[in-house]
Amino acid sequence: MATPLFLSSLSNFFKYNGLWAFSFILMFFSIAGIPPLSGFLAKIFILFGLIDTNQLIGAISLIMISAISVFYYIRVIKVVFFESKEAKSRNDQFQTVFNVTLFDFDCLVISICLFSLIYFFFYPSTLLLLCQYIVLSSFWF
Repeated sequence: MATPLFLSSLSNFFKYNGLWAFSFILMFFSIAGIPPLSGFLAKIFILFGLIDTNQLIGAISLIMISAISVFYYIRVIKVVFFESKEAKSRNDQFQTVFNVTLFDFDCLVISICLFSLIYFFFYPSTLLLLCQYIVLSSFWF
């Protein structure tokens, strides 16, 4: 039987595996819509699309839901980086989810994917040129 996992199980996660913790912070900031990441671009394009089609109620609800959800995403980041497991005496029987201190292949793949998201945000022309080359080569141009 699997042990239950709680948010408090991730407390002080950065001490066990800093790269995974940094990947967590990038992922949650992207989902929250913090500006230099791709989640911000997705939310802003949806917001501009709603405004262009005169759906102001949808745009206002998107802004409100995003503002409320940021609180919960920041809470996960706070638990991962700033809460100590020793202060939580009721959660002593739970282990950290990824208690790996070694550098493994999965960690490398996820980190490369997250860093490529940041890279393609600042330099999208390389990705666009690659996509253009793939599309044109599939039609034998």
